[in-house]
Amino acid sequence: MKNKKQEKTKKAILKIANLLSSEQSLKWAIVGSCNLLLRGIDITPNDIDIITTEDGIEKIYNNLKKFALGKIEFSHQLKFPSQKADFNIDGIDIEVIGEEKNKGAYVNDRLKIEYIVLKNSKIPVASLKSEKNAYNKLGREERVKLIDQIIQSPC
Repeated sequence: MKNKKQEKTKKAILKIANLLSSEQSLKWAIVGSCNLLLRGIDITPNDIDIITTEDGIEKIYNNLKKFALGKIEFSHQLKFPSQKADFNIDGIDIEVIGEEKNKGAYVNDRLKIEYIVLKNSKIPVASLKSEKNAYNKLGREERVKLIDQIIQSPC
């Protein structure tokens, strides 16, 4: 069942995709619960999670600057050194993580990109295999089961 937050989240994703569309070389992807939402799972994300490279976070920041909640900061939030930037679009929080150069094992796996079409816009999302690996590492069995359902269900 769709709810207002799911719809607001999708609108924010479309706005992000539109604002980043001119950045042809930018490698980024929607990950986490928004990835699952875009694939048709009835889930209400807390925020939009975006993964990119160290160079990519600067491009994203510059394109989304008017929605920024602060500057790009160095973070140890994940299990690797990264840069982080937070934004808010129409009441929806967005967290962008850019992994440091030469330490890209996590991001390189997460940036195995697939595309989902949402209202005529191509939205880059992490592959289901990558998403499943990430949730396995986090011990999020309920999400692993959801991903298995997506993989096993016919198109």
